[in-house]
Amino acid sequence: NLKDGSSIHSVHVLIGADGVDSRVRRIVAPGALPHNRGYRIFRGIAPPLVDAATGSSRPIDSFQTWGVGSRFAAVPLQDGSAWFATVSQPALISGLDAKPANATERSSLLREHFEGWHDPISRLLDTTPPEATMWEDARASCSVNLESHVHPRVCLVGDAAQTLDPVLAQGCGVAMEDGLELAACLAALAPGGWSKEAVASVRSSMRVKRSGR
Repeated sequence: NLKDGSSIHSVHVLIGADGVDSRVRRIVAPGALPHNRGYRIFRGIAPPLVDAATGSSRPIDSFQTWGVGSRFAAVPLQDGSAWFATVSQPALISGLDAKPANATERSSLLREHFEGWHDPISRLLDTTPPEATMWEDARASCSVNLESHVHPRVCLVGDAAQTLDPVLAQGCGVAMEDGLELAACLAALAPGGWSKEAVASVRSSMRVKRSGR
């Protein structure tokens, strides 16, 4: 049943590519609900940093720094730097939750938390507009075996199938590869061979073999 009130009664295959909160996954694997990984992740894009000595900007070097209950990483972009930070301290998360709509105060708490960490962490946080800082609880939905991700005529791809730890920065790439492998498997089905058994056979195809690596 679709939102516009119409219904679809017969399909060759239903592909669930609807993210970590996948409604399709809840139908085919109702026990595979997302769970919290225990930390919050922040992301932002800072403008090019200016060297105080020369007055010119230069790309940063990629880095990832680990501390007690926190991480900070950044990579250079063509025009600026992308960074992410994770925090797991309950007191800090509670403080952030108390200011859910105030981006400026939220960014201030984050800067205070990473105060004293090595350069250029403070400068990256200081130059990132508060309203441009994204944040969310890191969640996982990887408790279902890959074999169960394909029911007759139903397939899951990307975060709907399984989520990777956000700090790996591979979710988008893996999702695209998952879709590519699935497309290749479905394209290999003979014309007129879209039986539920044929679609279900995708579970033992190269998609599962490749995605499981």
